[in-house]
Amino acid sequence: HMGNAAGTPITRSWIVPTSTKRHYIVLRHNTVSGKRVVLLNGELVDKGESSLITTRTKFGEPGDSNVMFQVDGQDCVLRILPAGKLGFKYSLTYNGREIPESNQMIHDDSGDDEDFTASVPNTKLANDTTGKQHVQYEVIVKGRLSGRTFSTWKRFKDFDTLNTLVRSAYYGNHLLTNIPPLPKKKVKMISNHLDTSFIEERRQGLEEYLRKLVNVPRVTRNPDFRQFVGLD
Repeated sequence: HMGNAAGTPITRSWIVPTSTKRHYIVLRHNTVSGKRVVLLNGELVDKGESSLITTRTKFGEPGDSNVMFQVDGQDCVLRILPAGKLGFKYSLTYNGREIPESNQMIHDDSGDDEDFTASVPNTKLANDTTGKQHVQYEVIVKGRLSGRTFSTWKRFKDFDTLNTLVRSAYYGNHLLTNIPPLPKKKVKMISNHLDTSFIEERRQGLEEYLRKLVNVPRVTRNPDFRQFVGLD
């Protein structure tokens, strides 16, 4: 799959089903600095650089960066290759077999693509570690068929991080335009973030965002989304 040339950090993910469980592999790659991070089920397995300089050989021919690690005792190889003048492409093999990227999988037999409903029904005030007050929003995600319900409390900045990570997984994909906009940030000096009307307006905006997000194809199998709502 091709990366973008503009240098926005890119996220790519793969799902490797083994006899024991489904493993989530995530690559975060900054195409300008070359810095990369590879996660296996949320745990760091590699941290390095894959830039257009380090991935080309001294003869000027395209070279590649191979990241090798083990999944359930079997070899996994993630390859980062230059594509064209400024781009990259990525591939993952498990036990010698190429695994399709999550965003390229047409269907998923595990049922993880079931329809979910999402709501942000409640808010509460909480103190952070420094004693400073902030607002938390209740996130409830429910499977339409299974009835499985997941509930968690998140701050606005958690939504902001989720939005960035999910978008980074769709760069180069036509579905990027389907990802809804997050409610705009407001400057605290201008607007009181603890004002009840402000909190209610933001709650409604976050709920609308989440409801639209869960309807974007393949979002519910995105590792960052799953971690956000506690699906795994």
